[in-house]
Amino acid sequence: MESSLTFIRWNTDNAEESRFFETLYVDSFPSCERRELDVLRAMIPIKKHFSPYIILEKQKMVGLITSWDLGTFVYIEHFAIDPSLRGGGIGYNTMAQFCDKVNKPVVLEVEKPETDIARRRIGFYNRLNFNLHTHPYMQPPYGPDKEPLELFLMSYGFSDFDKHFEQVESSIHTEVYGIEPKN
Repeated sequence: MESSLTFIRWNTDNAEESRFFETLYVDSFPSCERRELDVLRAMIPIKKHFSPYIILEKQKMVGLITSWDLGTFVYIEHFAIDPSLRGGGIGYNTMAQFCDKVNKPVVLEVEKPETDIARRRIGFYNRLNFNLHTHPYMQPPYGPDKEPLELFLMSYGFSDFDKHFEQVESSIHTEVYGIEPKN
């Protein structure tokens, strides 16, 4: 059966796409967990490994996903489904299809399992065969007025993530957050 889900690259010149993407992005992620919209828009044409997608189901905008192709793996920076559509399997189907589409290991950040919503989110990714890694990991701040966050990484498709952790962390910090590697 053909999937009714498609991924289109966000066209910032399209007012309808921009309204949907920006509203969902701001409503789904607290300020400390996202870029400012002007920064996000400005980086799209210059960051060649960055892809902001709008998720369509039967041609209706239902979610967003932003990802970075970092060579040996894909890093998912943000993923959100329209709140009115959550719980119906769209998120699960989207993530399963996305992981299949990229055809390489996938990494993402999650909050530590200290709240019910964080535990549910980790469970969601576990059901998709992501593994939780409890190595100490800091998400760098998204801006000078924001704080770093203690998070965990989850991975899909890595045969021995522990062996790759430092390289993965370094790639994310350098490419996504612009942090120079430590010598």
